Amino acid sequence: MKKHKIIFMGTPKIARIALDSLTKKYEIILVVTQADKNKDRKGNYIFSEVKQYCIDHNISYLQPEKVKEIKTEIEQLKPDLIVTCAFGQFVSESILNIPKYKSVNLHASLLPKLRGGAPMQWAIINGYKETGLTLMYMDKLMDHGNIIKQIQIEINPLIITYSELYQLMEEAIIKMINEHFDILFNEKVESITQNENEVTFGYNILKKDRYINWNCNGNEIIYLINGLADTPLALAEINNIELKIKQAEFKEIEVNNSISNGTIIACDKELLIKVNNGIISVLKLQAPNKKMLDVKQFLNGNNIFKQFDKFNNK
Repeated sequence: MKKHKIIFMGTPKIARIALDSLTKKYEIILVVTQADKNKDRKGNYIFSEVKQYCIDHNISYLQPEKVKEIKTEIEQLKPDLIVTCAFGQFVSESILNIPKYKSVNLHASLLPKLRGGAPMQWAIINGYKETGLTLMYMDKLMDHGNIIKQIQIEINPLIITYSELYQLMEEAIIKMINEHFDILFNEKVESITQNENEVTFGYNILKKDRYINWNCNGNEIIYLINGLADTPLALAEINNIELKIKQAEFKEIEVNNSISNGTIIACDKELLIKVNNGIISVLKLQAPNKKMLDVKQFLNGNNIFKQFDKFNNK
């Protein structure tokens, strides 16, 4: 049986997982990935996971600054389908309409919730108990097209970290491609429009989003820390020093109300910080230009703060 011809667009690891699954079922006639931007210490470009996969598997790829630059090449290839996953660029309608069976996107949330570039982080930060993967048709607006299929993922934002959810999402992508992609190559595919009244957004994480607000409830602070672990990590500033916090626990216990939120209650064997409804116990943290350490190791060499010092709110 003739394999369907697919153009794939994606860039990071999760896109590589999708590409690998697609290559086992379909003919990948071209991969489009973001232009090289990051460099190592020697000044050499660091290839994206998708680009490296293409090199390793002898798959044709292009890296345009804008996809519209290669519209002619895409038209000449006459793809059956365009598939995008964590690509990082808008694709114009003139390109989306080229394939015989249209263009689809794999988006890491249960749309219409969390449209945007960082849906997994925000699912945890917002305290969601459920998220998932959406297979959707693409249109001219961001994550706006009709929903074809969804896979639900139950999560506990007090426990799960971003890196752990990332792995679950990779598994969902493999399942989606293996079990549901064949339906796309029919003349009529059932899909539903998104409910605009239920739309939320999960835009790319900015530095300002990473700072802990010590006036929040303890659970909300844990959501933030978990949602940014292992990257890019939550931030906390004290005595003009910016610390990265990777892991913490919330203890719902009464603390003297005269002590303001963000105040260090203890920093000998534990690092305990007063918050709105209890205490945050920091378990792993990192000082500037230092390694990530367990709290006991960190406190052994601590000269950054002392008991009753207060973390800043930004």
